[in-house]
Amino acid sequence: MNRINPLYILVLLLTLFLISFNIYLNKKDEYSKLLSEKRVIEIKAKNFNQYKNNWFDNGKIERKIETILKLKEFETEKISKILNKKSVKIVLESKDTRKLQSFLTKFLNENLIVKSLQLERDSIVIQIGKM
Repeated sequence: MNRINPLYILVLLLTLFLISFNIYLNKKDEYSKLLSEKRVIEIKAKNFNQYKNNWFDNGKIERKIETILKLKEFETEKISKILNKKSVKIVLESKDTRKLQSFLTKFLNENLIVKSLQLERDSIVIQIGKM
Protein backbone atom coordinates (compact mmCIF):
# COMPACT_ATOMS: atom_id res chain seq x y z
CA MET A 1 0.00 0.00 0.00
CA ASN A 2 1.29 3.40 -0.95
CA ARG A 3 1.19 6.19 1.51
CA ILE A 4 0.64 9.86 0.71
CA ASN A 5 3.67 11.91 1.30
CA PRO A 6 3.13 14.34 4.23
CA LEU A 7 4.92 17.02 2.24
CA TYR A 8 2.12 16.90 -0.35
CA ILE A 9 -0.47 17.44 2.34
CA LEU A 10 1.51 20.38 3.71
CA VAL A 11 1.79 21.96 0.24
CA LEU A 12 -1.94 21.45 -0.34
CA LEU A 13 -2.80 23.11 2.97
CA LEU A 14 -0.43 25.97 2.23
CA THR A 15 -1.99 26.60 -1.19
CA LEU A 16 -5.48 26.47 0.32
CA PHE A 17 -4.38 28.95 2.94
CA LEU A 18 -2.90 31.32 0.34
CA ILE A 19 -5.98 31.13 -1.88
CA SER A 20 -8.35 31.76 1.02
CA PHE A 21 -6.17 34.63 2.29
CA ASN A 22 -6.21 36.20 -1.18
CA ILE A 23 -10.00 35.87 -1.35
CA TYR A 24 -10.26 37.39 2.12
CA LEU A 25 -8.17 40.43 1.11
CA ASN A 26 -10.26 40.95 -2.03
CA LYS A 27 -13.50 40.80 -0.05
CA LYS A 28 -12.06 43.18 2.53
CA ASP A 29 -11.25 45.71 -0.23
CA GLU A 30 -14.73 45.34 -1.70
CA TYR A 31 -16.27 45.86 1.73
CA SER A 32 -14.26 49.04 2.35
CA LYS A 33 -15.30 50.37 -1.08
CA LEU A 34 -18.94 49.63 -0.29
CA LEU A 35 -18.62 51.44 3.04
CA SER A 36 -17.16 54.52 1.38
CA GLU A 37 -19.93 54.46 -1.25
CA LYS A 38 -22.49 54.18 1.54
CA ARG A 39 -21.03 57.25 3.26
CA VAL A 40 -21.18 59.21 0.01
CA ILE A 41 -24.80 58.18 -0.54
CA GLU A 42 -25.71 59.17 3.03
CA ILE A 43 -24.14 62.60 2.55
CA LYS A 44 -26.00 63.06 -0.73
CA ALA A 45 -29.26 61.98 0.92
CA LYS A 46 -28.79 64.51 3.73
CA ASN A 47 -28.01 67.25 1.20
CA PHE A 48 -31.05 66.32 -0.86
CA ASN A 49 -33.25 66.34 2.24
CA GLN A 50 -32.01 69.81 3.18
CA TYR A 51 -32.49 70.96 -0.41
CA LYS A 52 -36.01 69.58 -0.46
CA ASN A 53 -36.88 71.19 2.88
CA ASN A 54 -35.52 74.58 1.83
CA TRP A 55 -36.90 74.80 -1.68
CA PHE A 56 -40.10 72.75 -1.75
CA ASP A 57 -41.79 73.42 1.59
CA ASN A 58 -45.00 75.25 0.65
CA GLY A 59 -45.40 76.70 4.14
CA LYS A 60 -41.94 78.23 4.07
CA ILE A 61 -42.52 79.58 0.57
CA GLU A 62 -45.77 81.24 1.66
CA ARG A 63 -44.14 82.73 4.78
CA LYS A 64 -41.21 84.11 2.78
CA ILE A 65 -43.56 85.71 0.26
CA GLU A 66 -45.78 87.17 2.98
CA THR A 67 -42.85 88.63 4.92
CA ILE A 68 -41.60 90.37 1.79
CA LEU A 69 -45.05 91.65 0.85
CA LYS A 70 -45.70 93.00 4.36
CA LEU A 71 -42.53 95.11 4.48
CA LYS A 72 -43.20 98.78 5.23
CA GLU A 73 -41.44 100.01 2.12
CA PHE A 74 -44.05 98.28 -0.06
CA GLU A 75 -47.19 99.26 1.91
CA THR A 76 -47.98 102.22 -0.34
CA GLU A 77 -47.47 100.30 -3.58
CA LYS A 78 -50.08 98.37 -5.51
CA ILE A 79 -49.29 94.67 -5.04
CA SER A 80 -51.49 91.86 -6.28
CA LYS A 81 -50.99 88.20 -5.46
CA ILE A 82 -52.59 85.40 -7.47
CA LEU A 83 -52.44 81.87 -6.05
CA ASN A 84 -52.46 78.75 -8.21
CA LYS A 85 -51.90 75.13 -7.24
CA LYS A 86 -48.32 75.09 -8.45
CA SER A 87 -47.32 78.75 -8.42
CA VAL A 88 -47.84 82.18 -6.93
CA LYS A 89 -47.94 85.18 -9.25
CA ILE A 90 -47.04 88.52 -7.72
CA VAL A 91 -47.44 91.84 -9.50
CA LEU A 92 -45.99 95.10 -8.16
CA GLU A 93 -46.86 98.35 -9.89
CA SER A 94 -44.90 101.43 -8.91
CA LYS A 95 -43.47 104.58 -10.45
CA ASP A 96 -40.49 104.51 -8.06
CA THR A 97 -37.66 102.53 -9.65
CA ARG A 98 -35.83 102.16 -6.33
CA LYS A 99 -38.81 100.35 -4.83
CA LEU A 100 -39.07 98.12 -7.89
CA GLN A 101 -35.38 97.30 -7.63
CA SER A 102 -35.65 96.65 -3.88
CA PHE A 103 -38.69 94.41 -4.44
CA LEU A 104 -36.89 92.41 -7.10
CA THR A 105 -33.74 92.11 -4.99
CA LYS A 106 -35.69 90.83 -1.99
CA PHE A 107 -37.31 88.06 -4.03
CA LEU A 108 -34.14 87.05 -5.84
CA ASN A 109 -32.16 86.83 -2.59
CA GLU A 110 -34.60 84.31 -1.08
CA ASN A 111 -34.55 80.54 -1.68
CA LEU A 112 -37.48 80.56 -4.08
CA ILE A 113 -38.05 78.93 -7.45
CA VAL A 114 -38.66 81.77 -9.90
CA LYS A 115 -40.59 80.32 -12.82
CA SER A 116 -40.99 83.55 -14.74
CA LEU A 117 -39.97 87.15 -14.35
CA GLN A 118 -41.29 90.09 -16.35
CA LEU A 119 -39.72 93.49 -15.92
CA GLU A 120 -41.30 96.63 -17.26
CA ARG A 121 -40.70 100.29 -16.61
CA ASP A 122 -43.38 100.59 -13.94
CA SER A 123 -44.14 97.00 -12.91
CA ILE A 124 -42.63 93.67 -11.99
CA VAL A 125 -44.36 90.33 -12.45
CA ILE A 126 -42.82 87.38 -10.63
CA GLN A 127 -44.16 83.85 -10.81
CA ILE A 128 -42.84 81.67 -7.99
CA GLY A 129 -43.19 77.90 -8.16
CA LYS A 130 -44.22 75.67 -5.30
CA MET A 131 -44.75 71.94 -5.00
